[in-house]
Amino acid sequence: GYSLSFTRGSAAVMMFNFPIFLLLMCKNTLTHLRRTFLKRFIPIDSNRSAHVALGYITLIFIIIHVVGHGYNFYQVSTLSPDHLDCLMPKTWLSGTGEATITGLLFGTITGITGILLV
Repeated sequence: GYSLSFTRGSAAVMMFNFPIFLLLMCKNTLTHLRRTFLKRFIPIDSNRSAHVALGYITLIFIIIHVVGHGYNFYQVSTLSPDHLDCLMPKTWLSGTGEATITGLLFGTITGITGILLV
C-alpha cells in the first residue's frame, strides 16, 4: 500500500535534512559559504532560525515515518501464515502458525531495534 511509500519518502527527507542540520551550525563552513554564490540560496546569516525551522520540518517527517512503520507493522501482523512465509521464517510464528505481536516485536531484530529507537 501507500504506507511503505510514505515511510521510505519520509526517511529520504530525514536523511537529507540531518546533514544540513550540521552544516547550518558549522562556523567554518558558513564562513566559506559566504564567499560563494550559494549565499543567495542558503540563509547563512540566519542560520539558527533555519536550523530551528528545519527541526520542525524534520519532526513532521519523523512522525510520518513512525506512523508509517506502525501501519506496516499492523499489516504484517494481520497477514495469513501463507503470505507471512515469504517475509520471515516460521520460527517467528506461534504453534498455531499465526504471527504473534510479541513474537514480531521481541523475537526479531527488526522489532527490537524499532522499540529501542522509538
